[in-house]
Amino acid sequence: MGHIYYFLLFWDKPYMFRDSANPGFHEGCRGYHVLFLYQHLNILLRLVLYQQGAGQFQFHKAACKAAGFEGPLHQCSIYKSSDAGKKIREMLKLGKSKPWPEALEKLNNQRTMDVGPLKEYFWPLYLWLREQRCASNYTIVLA
Repeated sequence: MGHIYYFLLFWDKPYMFRDSANPGFHEGCRGYHVLFLYQHLNILLRLVLYQQGAGQFQFHKAACKAAGFEGPLHQCSIYKSSDAGKKIREMLKLGKSKPWPEALEKLNNQRTMDVGPLKEYFWPLYLWLREQRCASNYTIVLA
């Protein structure tokens, strides 16, 4: 009987929520398992994209600027650039002695995080994926 109620509640949700862990899993655990997984994925994405990832792309853009690179951010390499190395070294000298906004300011003259460089880096990929999606008439369904 529990399987029917579970199906009725989750029939219009994404596959991950509908199928659950395995057929022998107790109905009471299914919802908890999915919510537990969802919360941890959410935390992981937040950590990677906003706290770690955005800063790394911001650092990369500032290093590319110091290296004198002009062009798409995803094509920049700071390999063998002494100017970029100098800026990064100045930032790293601070270690943990100063708050991170000061370290960020050493590299790119900004004290706040910015996701713009992250978007800029992946923009060509986004355009290509959108082109592929449109060419195949694939529609995105968000549930």
